[in-house]
Amino acid sequence: MEIVNEVKGLIDSVSVEVGLSREWEMRYELLEKCSLIGSPIEQMLYCALKTIKELNYLEDLKVVPQYKIGQYRVDFLVAKKKVVIIECDSQQFHERTEPERRYEKARDRFLQVEGYKIFHYTGASIKNNSLDIAKEIIAYVLDCDERCLCKSADGIN
Repeated sequence: MEIVNEVKGLIDSVSVEVGLSREWEMRYELLEKCSLIGSPIEQMLYCALKTIKELNYLEDLKVVPQYKIGQYRVDFLVAKKKVVIIECDSQQFHERTEPERRYEKARDRFLQVEGYKIFHYTGASIKNNSLDIAKEIIAYVLDCDERCLCKSADGIN
C-alpha cells in the first residue's frame, strides 16, 4: 500500500518529537551518572559507552562505573557475553608514584587471578578516540568484530 504525503509528513514530525524527547532523556541520564564519576576522562568514556550501547539497541549490556571487586574499585565493568574491566589511566589524575604503581600492579594481578580481562586506556586516547574505544570494548564483550557496531545515528562506522 502506498503511503500518502500527509502520512509521510506526520511520520517526519512525530519522529522529530520522539527524537527530541529521547535527546533530553539521554542528556539527563548522562549528566546524572557523570556527576557520580570521579574524573573527566571516565565521564567521557562513560558517555561514549552509553552512546554506542544506545545506538546499537543493547539494552542488556552492562556498563557499571566505579565497580567494586574484592578490596579494589575499578573504573568500569562492562559485560554481556564476556566481561572486561576498564581502567582509565591519566597522568593528570594519577600521580604515578611508586606506591601507586605497586597498588595498580597488585590490583591488576588480583583481577587477573579472579579471571577478569583488563583493558587500560590513556587519558589522551580517551579524549581523542572515545567512540572508537567504546566500540572496541563493546565488540569485545559481544564477541564480535567492531564493524558490527554503528557509532553514529546514521549507522556510519
